[in-house]
Amino acid sequence: MEKVTDYVAVVDQDDDGWSIYVPAVDRHTWTPHLRDVEEMARDLVQVMTDRPIDEITVVIQLPKDLSTAIDNLVKARSAAEDADAAAREAQRVAVSALRNAGAAMRDIAAALGISYQRVHQVLADVATRNRRLAELRSSVAAWERDLDDSLVRSDDGHVEVVVALGDELLTTLFDRLREVGGTANVFVSSPGGRVRFIAVVREECALGEPGDDLSGIDAPGEGALIDTFIDYVALHRTGVAVTAVTDDATAKDVRTLVGA
Repeated sequence: MEKVTDYVAVVDQDDDGWSIYVPAVDRHTWTPHLRDVEEMARDLVQVMTDRPIDEITVVIQLPKDLSTAIDNLVKARSAAEDADAAAREAQRVAVSALRNAGAAMRDIAAALGISYQRVHQVLADVATRNRRLAELRSSVAAWERDLDDSLVRSDDGHVEVVVALGDELLTTLFDRLREVGGTANVFVSSPGGRVRFIAVVREECALGEPGDDLSGIDAPGEGALIDTFIDYVALHRTGVAVTAVTDDATAKDVRTLVGA
């Protein structure tokens, strides 16, 4: 089978529906319903090229005002999902802290304004997540061999490892990094089975000035999730300064070890 090709479909609204222009074949078509644009564009390409329909994919290009409105909705949904995940993680942290301090489960429920049953669920979830962290740490040795040239080492050659879950709070990662002195090899397991690596090094070892310092309006705050932070670091080739860890710490070299 030939490689699947993307065809751009430029869509404009007219009085009765939607006009569709596919530049790659220099032809127009039309549909009364926006929901049918992709199907109509694919059919047009198939007729003009004789390619099997399953080898054709269409990228829909809507008018700017409509595409902007849709993009804003997607971003708002993503932000809401991140906020919800961060709230769940903050609840896990609070329940764990109170339980570790010796509070009874009904006292935890009263303090946090949640049900006794919810406290029980959260503690069970925390136990499961702790097992995931232990399993992640046990898998690190094999990845260390593959990452040998990229690993952060102390002056005596020691390799410090920090493991985390992608849906933990960024503050949790920063706390773990401070506990080991601020520099480490970080392995993060995300929902869906993806595992990523990120190096946190001293600025003098970063081979270039960090491209960002988490001070911009679009930068993730400490209330963000670790996955969000890693996505952000991946956008900056020379790394991101993380002064919340130490004055000279830089996060860099994001690599995907497992999953997409």
